[in-house]
Amino acid sequence: MDVSRDRYVIDGYDELQKAARIHVSRISGEEGLQVPGVSIVRSVGPGPARADAYFATRKGPPTIEVTERALRELSLEGLTFLLAHELGHFADAARFARRTRVLVAVFSLAGVLMLGGFLAAALAGYFNASSYGGFAVLVIGLVTLGVWLLMACAMGREGEMRADMFALRHDPELTGAREVFDSWEVDKPEATEPMTLTRRVSFLFRTRPYRSTRLRAMQAALSRNNR
Repeated sequence: MDVSRDRYVIDGYDELQKAARIHVSRISGEEGLQVPGVSIVRSVGPGPARADAYFATRKGPPTIEVTERALRELSLEGLTFLLAHELGHFADAARFARRTRVLVAVFSLAGVLMLGGFLAAALAGYFNASSYGGFAVLVIGLVTLGVWLLMACAMGREGEMRADMFALRHDPELTGAREVFDSWEVDKPEATEPMTLTRRVSFLFRTRPYRSTRLRAMQAALSRNNR
């Protein structure tokens, strides 16, 4: 394996996984974290494979899934930011669990309200009662479901920003962050037009902030730390 400051030149799956584990172990040790597992995957989501990674706890022990493309194409700085960002999600696991419990509670409440309202409205005629109360409860349930969706998206964006702040400690010049975001921009450009009302509304339903927003937040954090 030939590892340079600028780019990895790695042949073979075993060497790819070894390289990823070395960096995950190093960052975990510096942060005092348990070292999660590492898996090399073709893609972490739908669509074409890109230089990306994902922190997964779906089955078994915590694992960072990193794409083969990330290991082959990113520089040391880019890979460090990417892996540190995912370790930021790992470090935030307790907070994530609390957010999940809140979301489950709100979703359950919405389900109970909608089901109860529907049944009340459906049975109102049978008992010669007004169905307005049932419809009102159904509407409240639908509104609660909408609130749940907005909360889920907002919490997703917050989690990404918190992981960025964690990764910032390992990428103080933002060299790696810019490289990762630039590689994503090539694969899937983001809109750059002014924030119109439509775009602001659509932003509420995004689970990830815009890359430009993330970069500005990290730059602002660096400025505050350097004062």
